[in-house]
Amino acid sequence: GVLGARVRRLRFGMDGLCIVYTGAISYPGQFAAALAGPLAGAALAIIFAGLGAEMESGFLYVCAGLSAALSVFNLLPALPLDGGRMLSAVLRAFLPLFRAERAEKFCRAAVCSVLAAGGAACMLLGYGAALEMAAVWLALSSPGIVKRVGVL
Repeated sequence: GVLGARVRRLRFGMDGLCIVYTGAISYPGQFAAALAGPLAGAALAIIFAGLGAEMESGFLYVCAGLSAALSVFNLLPALPLDGGRMLSAVLRAFLPLFRAERAEKFCRAAVCSVLAAGGAACMLLGYGAALEMAAVWLALSSPGIVKRVGVL
């Protein structure tokens, strides 16, 4: 298995690539598994940027920028993002479960609030609604808390 769990299948959903598994993963394992997503996105951004430079392709530069932006967004400390999963693993390793869950909810609310405020400012300044849409998606998305048999 992977990090102590047995992978059952991969699926793509509104929250990205999900690994459906059975078994238990340690908190350090959960942290490492969550970090893999943003690291893969950053590696892809570097590859696209290198290819863009080699081929003098604006399209590949745009792909590099999108991959980098999505990787940074994915690091935000709010579930179901990978940054939220990393935060959850750290909190649950050191705090009682109810305190960890309370801290996770607080961080999620704070991130959603900051994104919504930033998105509103961007819209008022004429930069579009993408950040506001990201805030709405994050606020409406499922918590994605890892359970005994869950989605990582």
